[in-house]
Amino acid sequence: AGGEKYFNTMMKDDDRLDFESAFDEVDRELPNLINQIVAAEDVSALSPEQRYKLAFLAVIQLLRVKMVRHTHIAFRAQLKKVLDDLGLKDQADSIECATDNDGRVASLSLLADSRRMVSCLAEKELTLYKAASGHFFWTSDNPIQMANHFPGGTLGLMARGVDVYWPISSQLILSFRCPSVTAKLAFENPKL
Repeated sequence: AGGEKYFNTMMKDDDRLDFESAFDEVDRELPNLINQIVAAEDVSALSPEQRYKLAFLAVIQLLRVKMVRHTHIAFRAQLKKVLDDLGLKDQADSIECATDNDGRVASLSLLADSRRMVSCLAEKELTLYKAASGHFFWTSDNPIQMANHFPGGTLGLMARGVDVYWPISSQLILSFRCPSVTAKLAFENPKL
């Protein structure tokens, strides 16, 4: 576990707004649900409500990381550079460089509008993988990762072929699998 002072704060005018308490319930519920899954090494007994809650917790984990903030900041800078390189100086000059606080505001607005992402994740097939003996899963400060199993596919949550992975222990990883991947695997290997 790690922490950073004022990670969940932003400035509005001259006031510091702290939204850390918005995560209190999530931070209380997450260990209970994860511990239940780790102890059982099984997700089949989870109720529909628990599966939805797990999808909700995964989306929160996906969005409350520095990468979301930095992506917002980098996007503005890259757009400004592309417009400038194309000779569209007036348009480039109209884009303000994003600050760290802008990234925090963008991250918070994504969290506030996360219900669609939760629904998308909840519709995927929940699977649990166990590491082979002597092998371990690793995580980072971006615990939720995505992969697309189709050539040329994108990594959006709603994109066809996208699986979402979340290591919940050194031995277990949750997968929210796109049904199209299951269909592809069943077609390629019916015995699977």
